Amino acid sequence: MTPEAPTARERLREFLRQHPNPCVSFTGQQIADEIGVSRERVRQLMGGSYKSVTASDYLVALFVRHRPEAQLPKHLGGMSHKEIGKELGLGTQTIANAFRRLGLVSHSQLHLGVREQNRIACRRYYQSHKEQHNAWVGAWKEANPEKTREIDRTAKAKWMGKVLRMEHCIVCGAEFPWTQGREQGHRVAGRRIVCRPACGRKAARQERANHD
Repeated sequence: MTPEAPTARERLREFLRQHPNPCVSFTGQQIADEIGVSRERVRQLMGGSYKSVTASDYLVALFVRHRPEAQLPKHLGGMSHKEIGKELGLGTQTIANAFRRLGLVSHSQLHLGVREQNRIACRRYYQSHKEQHNAWVGAWKEANPEKTREIDRTAKAKWMGKVLRMEHCIVCGAEFPWTQGREQGHRVAGRRIVCRPACGRKAARQERANHD
């Protein structure tokens, strides 16, 4: 006995499972063609969940399809609703309404804190003025060699003292902070994982005894 073919409702359910926001990628007729029914049948099957898409929605859907970054707000490298509207010849509120009807994430839901926005703004400014910034820094270093060395020493000491994790001494078993400096010595010079010099000397004597 041959298995029954899936009904139109089952085919539509599977299609919507694969395409949660069909209006972004498909017209009503294209959905109908995909599941092998008429557009009116799609309306009947979807009932109240079927919403007619306005011309502005189609414009926004096509724009987002070809410009995916438009889904992100400007502070995340995307576009504002005002910029999208300017390119499409639509108002800002029309764009916001289209985002809501198409099931796209509203830019207001992707709001960042002031500190994060300032960090992104500073990063953008640096990227756009990198060459000029590097030239200024190089000139300042040449004019202030002593201050430059002092800054370098302070930065290196801070970097070397950064705690990466907690480790246990291989000699006494005590837990101690494993810093960036210890990690560098361990990788480059093969220094032992010990909490203090006394444990290091004891570990060295044990290794020599085992070797002999």
